[in-house]
Amino acid sequence: APKMLADIVLDPAVSDAQRPRFVRALHFHESNAERDAALLRLLGSQFAAEVAPMLSFKSAQGREAEINKALESVKGSAQFVRLVEHFKLAGHDSELLNLSLSGKDATASIAASRHLIANGKLNLLTDALRGDKAAAAALALGLSNDRRALPALEAAATDAGSAIRAPAATAMAVIESGAKRLLELAREGK
Repeated sequence: APKMLADIVLDPAVSDAQRPRFVRALHFHESNAERDAALLRLLGSQFAAEVAPMLSFKSAQGREAEINKALESVKGSAQFVRLVEHFKLAGHDSELLNLSLSGKDATASIAASRHLIANGKLNLLTDALRGDKAAAAALALGLSNDRRALPALEAAATDAGSAIRAPAATAMAVIESGAKRLLELAREGK
């Protein structure tokens, strides 16, 4: 039955409105190899984030080919970030950074930025403040709503010669403590 449910979800003749119901039906099937096989087929779909927690395994070990295929099919989306987080995958920093800076999908950009910062990769985003996508990096740092981004944003916002002074100040304002700091800087005339 799980195989049939996956077939239904992936069938182009099934409407988008009906698919979630069939995905939810997989919750009611016993966790076993048959259900895992069906769920693995759905990892590369719009339901990746929903089906990943249903898998009986929590590590990508031994499943690298299947997981990488799923990642490739959802690259550039929030689903990509969710799969990287769920399976605790390393080695995807450049894809996550590109997603953070792309601006194509705000939800995905924010999720990628937060993931990078939470996993000790803040430097990737702060280094990007000095590159050709500096304004996008400032926006990504601000939208992460993470206080750890404030020192780099403040440095760019207070540098009179910085080309991204305005985007950095705008990004600071998104973070509550950054907005307070901006007011202090304004009072100080910086």
